[in-house]
Amino acid sequence: MIVFKDDFLHFIENITEDYEVYAPVKEKDSDIATLKRWNGLEDGLPVLDGYRCVDPPKTVLFPARNDALKPSTTKKIFLGIKNCDLQAIKLLDRALLNNDYVDPVYRETRENTLIIGADCTDFTSTCHCVLQGNEPYPQKPYDISLSMISDRIILSHGSEKGEKFLKLVKKNIETSKENESILNTLNNKRADLRRRLEILNNQWSQSISKEKLNLNKKDLVDSCIECGGCNFICPTCYCFLMNDESTDKKHSLVRTWDGCQLKGYARVAGGANARENLYQRFNHRYACKFKYMPEQFDISGCTGCGRCIDVCPAQIDIRNVMRSMREQAVEK
Repeated sequence: MIVFKDDFLHFIENITEDYEVYAPVKEKDSDIATLKRWNGLEDGLPVLDGYRCVDPPKTVLFPARNDALKPSTTKKIFLGIKNCDLQAIKLLDRALLNNDYVDPVYRETRENTLIIGADCTDFTSTCHCVLQGNEPYPQKPYDISLSMISDRIILSHGSEKGEKFLKLVKKNIETSKENESILNTLNNKRADLRRRLEILNNQWSQSISKEKLNLNKKDLVDSCIECGGCNFICPTCYCFLMNDESTDKKHSLVRTWDGCQLKGYARVAGGANARENLYQRFNHRYACKFKYMPEQFDISGCTGCGRCIDVCPAQIDIRNVMRSMREQAVEK
């Protein structure tokens, strides 16, 4: 299905009374897009092209602080989510909605959320989705795939929920069918972007393809200040703490994010700490992403979004760390 961009955005604007819409939006005089609640065009134009925004979708699906006894039943739409974040949602689904454990708050939010994924048309120097086996265009679990071609949008469904939504779109705005010419243009744009991403990340491609990791390195941690930024900005980190909070009139079971880089992460009653040293916590993060998560969920814990590189005050690059860990493992 092909629609004009302006028509589609006006349609989304008209349903914001029925849905909470979250989309990447740029602030005035800024090139950086953040994931925001979007109530209409007065909030600015959603960024449907470019590359992933600053905030991962988990800030909405799995908030930094929420009441674990009160799931949200509000209908939501994610608009313009890039594939690195789609793959992060896939991991969260496998971690929080599986045969052994179902998180009721996450389940309720997830079931009430429609995900519209979008092609990347650009990238930043930290993007490395191709190193992690991902593509710079939507792969499931999207409900709807969105691809920009000039002033038009190609829409296709990836789920029953998405198919129903596109029928609603078709009832409200003018649509046309895809033709060979526009699909060829799209495929060529995708192939060109992927080629340029591979060139950008070529220096890391061989080392990251190796299977073994040296997870007992102490020299990589020297510049880390254990701020936890990499944990909190990562789209796949989901560790949390539970606390009871009570007043005279209300009791809440509050869930807040935790981070494995923080010193108190592995501390237990009595003060014992299984990972008291920073290098232990640093290595654990990489073991979690590239060993534990693949073993448990059959998917890498890193989607290649590059946010951890951008947020790090010490400019630690996950690609360099992985290369060092793999090369030293091979040397052994």
